[in-house]
Amino acid sequence: MFKSIEKLMDEYLVKKAPFQIPANGRKGLVEWFPWIALIFGILQLLAAWNLWRAGHYVDQVVNYWNDISRAYGVDTPTYDLGPTYYVAVGAIVVSAALLLIAFPGLKDKSKKRGWDILLISTLFNLAYGVIAVFVDGRYGGGFGSLLGAALGALIGFYLLAQVKSLYSDKGESKKKPAEK
Repeated sequence: MFKSIEKLMDEYLVKKAPFQIPANGRKGLVEWFPWIALIFGILQLLAAWNLWRAGHYVDQVVNYWNDISRAYGVDTPTYDLGPTYYVAVGAIVVSAALLLIAFPGLKDKSKKRGWDILLISTLFNLAYGVIAVFVDGRYGGGFGSLLGAALGALIGFYLLAQVKSLYSDKGESKKKPAEK
């Protein structure tokens, strides 16, 4: 499956691309990708933790005020944290984990494993953007999420396609023959 995606990326985002990143720019991206992945992985974990805490805090406050409203005879609709909230937090955690897992492979440029994991991360974020189209708008989903995910994925695919040639498979699938 990934071979066909890589071929499409190579065809449309390298060979037919209207702009090629200069060699020095590609080398710079390869040098910075591990650190970008590490920083954004950590930031996403922090964001997931803060979203988790904030969601539960707000849920407690809403429940408190709903209890007060009911005590005075006012029946208010109650919105609890639904599956969308948990899926969103889970998606952030998975995305962060993929970036952190990619770090060692990106740092060791003789392996394409880190590049492959960034590709998986980009595909995952695009898939989540498609799923977000079907989410109720009050949770921030909808068509805007799809557009943001599609634009982010396009930029990610373009950058990955441009630097792919600088990663190799040396050391991953080729084992040294046994010494006698």
